[in-house]
Amino acid sequence: MVRREAYLKTKEKLFCRCQVPTSKTVMNTTICPRCTGQGGSKPMLPNKSAIKIIRFLKKALITVSILIIVIQCLVHFKATEQLRSKSKLRGIWKTELFIIDKDTLAPLITDSKRWKYFIIDYKEKAIIKLMNDTINRYSITENIDKKEIVFKGLKVSDSQKFNYSISNKSNLKLEGYLNEKELKIELTKVPKTKFKLLNRGFHWINETTYNY
Repeated sequence: MVRREAYLKTKEKLFCRCQVPTSKTVMNTTICPRCTGQGGSKPMLPNKSAIKIIRFLKKALITVSILIIVIQCLVHFKATEQLRSKSKLRGIWKTELFIIDKDTLAPLITDSKRWKYFIIDYKEKAIIKLMNDTINRYSITENIDKKEIVFKGLKVSDSQKFNYSISNKSNLKLEGYLNEKELKIELTKVPKTKFKLLNRGFHWINETTYNY
């Protein structure tokens, strides 16, 4: 443990009118009952110069703290924006039709195979949320010219390819193989107006528990 001490550079001591000793001061000549803590003596209010220094240091500390927080937020925001995907596939896509090995699966909340959402936000990253709320993460490579997406599981080294097509900017079709299963999927893009934080507004305090 390292101990650090700081001293205010004032002419008088903090709680009395004795002069602050210097290297030229004779020992025990700038003392009084207050600074020696003798019985019956009471400390005085801090001198004005000390109060000014303390107020200045307080303001300086607050200002520096605010600047550090602002700079950290700007750096984090810029770094996050650079990682955002610029692809047309970026967004949250909700599954409308899911066919696996020519078998159409109904949207049952206990299903561990059917997709619920297909999500792309960051570059070369994709998330597949299943109907039972299981989340699978993949790294992806997009070939815009061939309209292809190559999926690669974070725990599996095998790459798996999908062909995709987008119509009306909000309808997505995927055809390919994933985990050795033939998939045909139709999805619609969830508009930003459906996001709770945007359409409901931000609330510091909720009168009741808000779960959605």
